[in-house]
Amino acid sequence: MIEVEDELQRFIDAVRDSKTYREYDTARAVLKRDEALMEKVNAYRRKNFEMQNSDETEDLEERLEQYWMDNLELTDEPRVKRFLQAELALCRMLQEVTDRLVGSLNFE
Repeated sequence: MIEVEDELQRFIDAVRDSKTYREYDTARAVLKRDEALMEKVNAYRRKNFEMQNSDETEDLEERLEQYWMDNLELTDEPRVKRFLQAELALCRMLQEVTDRLVGSLNFE
């Protein structure tokens, strides 16, 4: 297990040193300077997550589209847009890592 923990720490360091993570961290720090804006972004993200993970699938695509349209003023703000794009890139990177890890193991 020690070998895995050592390699895991190296992997964590590599993620932290990646351009994707550094961009996310910078964008998050910029956004956090404006507490009110950060609260709005977190509320937006929370609601977006809840809608996408809801059991209510009827008209979900239409409801999401309307939600996104209703929040364009927020999401088009340059600091918010930069953060959301950086967050998405980081999430995609971590999803790819997870997919590759699980896919390369006989884990059923």
